[in-house]
Amino acid sequence: SMLENAGMPVKINMHEIMNIKANHLPQTKNTVLGIVRNLPQQYKKSVDFQALQQASVLHDIGKSLIPENVVGKNGKLNPEELKKMQMHSELGYELLKDSKLPDKTKELIRNHHQNAFKTGYPEVNETYVSDINNQIRHVADVYSALRENRVYKPAMTKNEALAILHGEMKKGNIHPHVFKALVDYANEADSALKSAA
Repeated sequence: SMLENAGMPVKINMHEIMNIKANHLPQTKNTVLGIVRNLPQQYKKSVDFQALQQASVLHDIGKSLIPENVVGKNGKLNPEELKKMQMHSELGYELLKDSKLPDKTKELIRNHHQNAFKTGYPEVNETYVSDINNQIRHVADVYSALRENRVYKPAMTKNEALAILHGEMKKGNIHPHVFKALVDYANEADSALKSAA
């Protein structure tokens, strides 16, 4: 198996599951919903809403198989640890590939660290296309992660996180309409927080 080849134990890290379930997954799901809500009508037609929702709550399930000293490390991962950490998307796919989930959901989980230039991980073949669903999932994941406190980094502000994703858009990694929908959602969420305060 992938874990044996990497010299990792087959052990479920419950602490990591509880942590991502409490923080990262609901944030990612809310961001996905917010982006879809703010997309122009003609783009909404290409959205696979069910697959996006399922993938937003399951995409990091593979992290539960990554050893605690890697996934919970307080600091920068060394190259060997990074290689282990990067297995989480494919491990998530392996855990779910025989389930009844739609193929699109499984594909979104496997490729949630992939991009339009195919320079992400795990490797994809030449038929891979970063469609609007992959882009929405990717943007929501990155934005949520940047806005969260993690053991190895403080949370970014809305504008700091959006600036990073704006750079990705300029490189051609994210469609301008997906980015614009994220900005609209981020501003909405921000003003909702302010009025609740």
